[in-house]
Amino acid sequence: TTHGAGVSEMDVPRMAEANARMLETALARNMAARASHRVTVYDVRYDRLTSDPVGTIRDIYATFEMPLSEAYLDRLHPYVAAHPKNQYGENSYSAEDFGQSESELARRFAAYREGFGLAAA
Repeated sequence: TTHGAGVSEMDVPRMAEANARMLETALARNMAARASHRVTVYDVRYDRLTSDPVGTIRDIYATFEMPLSEAYLDRLHPYVAAHPKNQYGENSYSAEDFGQSESELARRFAAYREGFGLAAA
């Protein structure tokens, strides 16, 4: 969006590749940093967050031994109910829509998927 404000014509495949490279680099650095530092990290899977947001939040609080107040939960439950997944519609797209290849992206992000036990898309 920011890039689009500064150009007269958007080169979608070029931007998609730039974003894929940036994400690939960030994930590699993240995995390397996690391997070399002993810190507690709680990984949140997007599918779990969207299917059970309150349970995910409970698990985060429990992992870090933080108190979770009933007052917070009383505010959280109505918020979650009022904001369901896909409330504004569902995004349906493919890598090819952006000039990318599903198989090439799977290859590039294989280490990340393997590291976190994620199935290939």
